[in-house]
Amino acid sequence: MAIHPQQQLQLLKAMMVNKNASKLLAACVLCFLISACTTTINHVDVSNDKIKNQKTILSLTCQYRLLAVNDKRQSGDNAGLLGINEFSFANPEEVVSAQLVAAGMHTANDSSGSDVVIDIKHIYMSMNQSSKIPTVVYSVHVNDSKEFIIRGQAVSMIWNGNEKEAYNSFSAAFQSANSQLVTKLNQQCK
Repeated sequence: MAIHPQQQLQLLKAMMVNKNASKLLAACVLCFLISACTTTINHVDVSNDKIKNQKTILSLTCQYRLLAVNDKRQSGDNAGLLGINEFSFANPEEVVSAQLVAAGMHTANDSSGSDVVIDIKHIYMSMNQSSKIPTVVYSVHVNDSKEFIIRGQAVSMIWNGNEKEAYNSFSAAFQSANSQLVTKLNQQCK
């Protein structure tokens, strides 16, 4: 069966329209997929005022003097991600000092007690599909004795992935690290 030339021309035009429509549809789908993959990241500078003691940490049973808390993080102030929030933590020394003074550690101005110097090595939030893992790592020097490492972590489920949840997690990690430090220092009391 032969197709008339005018019918061939109409069929060719219909195929061209369908081909262009297919290309347009494919371009729209591609744009949608690309836009769905891009998420705006919320940059959060962690405020020391929002890092709270969740519960009372142990008290020191002998005298220690906090000479210095030094921020020695190689990653700078980067503190990881939770949900769409990327955290930076500029002055964690204040959080560490405040919690340890609350536990009974003397300040550098006081002349009594063994000297303690803390180097903050890491503060970061990592996560997997269901859990968040805030971690705080210190290197601690007491007088002239060998340094020791303290690692505070507070693994918990991800509920909302929002800032409030992250602050509670960072607070728990600092609490864990400082409680471990007070326990270790109490064991060294003479």
